[in-house]
Amino acid sequence: MTELEKIDELLEQISDLPPTHTKLLLLKETAKIADFIKDIDLGQYIRKNIVEVGLKSGDPLDAIAAFSWLLSMKDQYPEDFDDDNYILWQYKWILEHIDNFPEISLSKIEDMFEDMNVRYLREELSLRPYYNLQCRMHMRMGNKDLATSCYHKWMDTPKDEGSDCYACDVDSQAEFLIFSGMYEKAIEVAAPILNQKIKCSEIPHLTFPRFLLPLLELGDYQRAELLHEKGYKLVSKTIGFMPSISSHMLYLALTHTDKALSLFEKHFSWAFYSINTYHRFLFYLSSLVLFSRLEKTGVRSVSISLQKECDIFEKENLEDLSSVVVWFKKATLDLATVFNNRNGSDFMNQFVDDRLKLIDRTF
Repeated sequence: MTELEKIDELLEQISDLPPTHTKLLLLKETAKIADFIKDIDLGQYIRKNIVEVGLKSGDPLDAIAAFSWLLSMKDQYPEDFDDDNYILWQYKWILEHIDNFPEISLSKIEDMFEDMNVRYLREELSLRPYYNLQCRMHMRMGNKDLATSCYHKWMDTPKDEGSDCYACDVDSQAEFLIFSGMYEKAIEVAAPILNQKIKCSEIPHLTFPRFLLPLLELGDYQRAELLHEKGYKLVSKTIGFMPSISSHMLYLALTHTDKALSLFEKHFSWAFYSINTYHRFLFYLSSLVLFSRLEKTGVRSVSISLQKECDIFEKENLEDLSSVVVWFKKATLDLATVFNNRNGSDFMNQFVDDRLKLIDRTF
C-alpha cells in the first residue's frame, strides 16, 4: 500500500467519526504521512481539520500547533494555498483559546494578535473580529479598562465577510455587558438569542449559561431554570463546551445541589484530564462552590462515583466533605496562581473570592 493509499484509507475511516480525541489522533497520524511525502495540499487539508476537531474535542494545543503549520506553509508557499481566507477565519478560533494556556506568555499572545492584525489589513478585512477577541481576552484576564476600550473599538468597526455571524456577535456583546455588571442591558441586547429568534452552531449553547447567574441576581428564577434546562442539553455531550458546563454546574450548586453532584460525576473526568488549564480552573472552581455549599449546610460526606483513574476521593483519601473542600480549594488556587503569574495581576484570586461569596447566598 502506498502512502497516498494509506492517507485515503485513513481519511475514509475518519470521515464519519464525531469530533473526538480518537478522530484527532487519526488526523495527526494522517498529517505525518502527508508530511513524509511532502504533499502540501494534503497537509493543508488535514491540518484545517485538526484545527476544527482539536478545538471541539478539547485539545486546542493540537489545534494551535496545526494552525502554526498552516501559517508557516502559507507564508513559504502562498501559491499552494487556497485564497479564500479560510485560514484567517480559523485565526479567530485560535486566538479565542490562546490565553487559556498559562505556559503561553503574554508576549507570545501579543505577537499572535499583531500577526492577525497585519494579515487582516493585508487582505483588506475588517478588524472587528480582532477587537472582539482582544476584548474577550482582557475580560478573562480581568483587565476592565482594556476590555472596555476594545469593546468600543469593536462596536465602532464595520462588519464584513470576515466578521462573526450575527448570533455570535450578539452573544459576545452580551458577554461584555455581563462582565460590566449591566445585566438588564445584556438581556435587552441578547433578546433575539434568549427568545430563540437567531442561532448558529454555538449559539444559544454559549449564551444560555452566561445568563444563569445574572438572572439569579435579578431574581428571575423561573427564566434561569428554563435556560438551564434548555441550555445544558445543548452542551452536555461536547467537551469543548466545558466553560458552559461549569456555569451550569455552578447554577445547580446554588439551586439544586443534588443535580449539581450528578453533573460533577458526569464531567469531572473531562476536567481532570483536560489540557486546557482555563477550562479545568473553571470546573474546579464550580466544584469548590458546590462542595463548600454542601459543607455549609451541614453535610459531612457525599457518595461520588468516578472513573478509577481519576477518583481523587480514593487516591487522595478524601473521606469527609471537609477534606474534599480543602482539596478543591488548593487545586483551584494553584491554577489561579499560575494564571496570575502569567498575567501579572491577582484577578484570578479575586474571581475565586467573588464566586466563594455565593456560598452564603440564598436563591
